[in-house]
Amino acid sequence: DWKVLARVSRLWEAIDYSSDEITSLDMLLIDKQM
Repeated sequence: DWKVLARVSRLWEAIDYSSDEITSLDMLLIDKQM
């Protein structure tokens, strides 16, 4: 079994500027194997 502890380093919204809608919520994770 694997356990991964992750921390959110960056969080941002990807915006479609033609329709001004949020297309996704992206994040950069930092993990540590336990």
